[in-house]
Amino acid sequence: MSISILLFSQYFPPEMGALAARSYEHGLRWVQMGHHVTVICGTPNYPDGKIYKGFRNRLFQRQNVNGIDVIRTWVLPKPNRNAWERITNYTSYFITALLAGFRVRKPDIVIGSSPQLLSGLAGYLVARIRKVPFVLEIRDLWPESIAESGPTDNALLLRVLRWIAHFLYRRADRIVVVADPSKEWLGRIPRVDKEGIRVVPNGIDLALFDSENCEGEDIRREFGLGRKFLVSYIGGIGAAHGIGTVLEAADRLRREPDVTFLLVGDGAEREELQQECMRRRLDNVVFTGKQPREKVVSFLEASDVSLVLLRKREVFKTVIPSKMLESMAMANPIILGVEGEAKRILEEAEAGIAITPENAEELVVAIERLKNDSEFRRELTKNGREYVRQWYDRDKLAAVYVLVLEELVVA
Repeated sequence: MSISILLFSQYFPPEMGALAARSYEHGLRWVQMGHHVTVICGTPNYPDGKIYKGFRNRLFQRQNVNGIDVIRTWVLPKPNRNAWERITNYTSYFITALLAGFRVRKPDIVIGSSPQLLSGLAGYLVARIRKVPFVLEIRDLWPESIAESGPTDNALLLRVLRWIAHFLYRRADRIVVVADPSKEWLGRIPRVDKEGIRVVPNGIDLALFDSENCEGEDIRREFGLGRKFLVSYIGGIGAAHGIGTVLEAADRLRREPDVTFLLVGDGAEREELQQECMRRRLDNVVFTGKQPREKVVSFLEASDVSLVLLRKREVFKTVIPSKMLESMAMANPIILGVEGEAKRILEEAEAGIAITPENAEELVVAIERLKNDSEFRRELTKNGREYVRQWYDRDKLAAVYVLVLEELVVA
């Protein structure tokens, strides 16, 4: 059975991040299964609010990406610094994506993926007007996530976001979440059908995360890292991540001249953190700035330890950071500063050390233990790779997701 899938996802490669990767990787596999996939996304500008080289910010531009029909729409580029800038950027995508949704051939089913929720609202409106089933994909819980990752005390904004979120939660034909705690959270909201919630975790393309496909030594040469013991954070550098903890740890580890911290990526707090490094004269911290997604495996190969960090917030107990799975797939030992579901998975996999979020002292102790115990590191890496192979293979999860879609189309 071949179905036509229309996916609203504001972020899509070459943008980095879990949503862009999930949208592309699922879409690619659905096409390989014989389905037709159209993705409506924004013109690439995340996270610094600058249009990527090689793209023009037009109302609509269409391209084929490995069999996926991609429609990129005009957005108002804004850096990911605070809640209001993000909402402005999100709203511009909502308007142009909604228009694009009525320009494509009628699909069999529509998916609206968050973050952000206005992607879901655009998908819902297109699905209802075109009279096809609607699936709401929730990776982050709203409005809780925006309040934590881009702090705002604007009560009106949070009320509006909560109304949109609950409106969509109650009206979606299916809700797809990435973790069991999110299902439980949503199921406690009045008039949300818990039986209509499905769990499809983020997955990993194991063929991509293979040391034979990367150039870790080239990374070390490019950034002058030599044979340092490399502790790397790869991902967004924003308010949600608590990267200031890394600087505190770096300050305490001045006595360990062979330990270096590599911060790969960009975000709202990168410039401020770099200035803080200069003020403290931390020469054991290296910022790379924004990097192409295809280089992520090489940065992981170059690293001795991967950091996966979020602030100590209740809402983050429901998330499974994709960077944790990528590090496990790449056979990197992990230091995890995230509570809840992510910690449960790490401990079940025996793939790293869990610390209290935003605790620099515990981070230092974990780094020193891993640095001084190579046998322990080897055991963690073996465990992590095997765990993701068994439970988070992208091929298997994309097939599970299709069953959810087919169930609605047939009905």
